[in-house]
Amino acid sequence: MSEGGGTGAPEGGPAPAPAPAPPPNPEPAALPLRVGAFIVGTFLILFGLCLLLVGGGCTILLIADMGTRLASADGVAWILIALAVAGVGVLAIVGGVRLCGGRAKRDTKPRPPAHTA
Repeated sequence: MSEGGGTGAPEGGPAPAPAPAPPPNPEPAALPLRVGAFIVGTFLILFGLCLLLVGGGCTILLIADMGTRLASADGVAWILIALAVAGVGVLAIVGGVRLCGGRAKRDTKPRPPAHTA
């Protein structure tokens, strides 16, 4: 037929199809739980358990010791410190569970519905 047509296809056959594009990689921020958050959450849970055990144990021992003698202002201060340590332990456990569960800093704003054409 014509020699200078210039489509690049062999005579009588279709043109070769272009190579398909590779699929896009998911962004790291789109993953529901990152490994770092899981490791930090686990550390917070273990740290919180240690603080809770120390603070709770000291509170129980101080209350038992105060029952054998008269309560003083110094003893009440130590009990409050021990209770504060136990409270920090509870907060650390809650924060660690939130990090491990992937619920930390979740967007609370409602999203508008997607438009369908």
